Amino acid sequence: MTKFLEWLACVILFMFIWLCFVLGYINISKSVNHFMIFLPFELISTILIASLVLILYRVATFRDCPEAYNELRLQIGEAKQDLMSKGMTFDVTLNDDDED
Repeated sequence: MTKFLEWLACVILFMFIWLCFVLGYINISKSVNHFMIFLPFELISTILIASLVLILYRVATFRDCPEAYNELRLQIGEAKQDLMSKGMTFDVTLNDDDED
């Protein structure tokens, strides 16, 4: 079973249980029913906020890995030299030593 099918099965199960609560097949108090109506939206909002925070954190700490940064800069330089040896010219040259 692929990851997609596992997630899909969980979502379908959650939606089935949620619909049972909302449609009244499972009796709960009115205060809990009010909470249950908005539960999917609250879960989606929570997941979106957590994902956004994780992405922003990973972007903010990207340069905290100097080995990977130096390796990437080396590969960019090699690719640039390879393209220049094949006749490509660059209009704007970036000084690789200015950053940091």
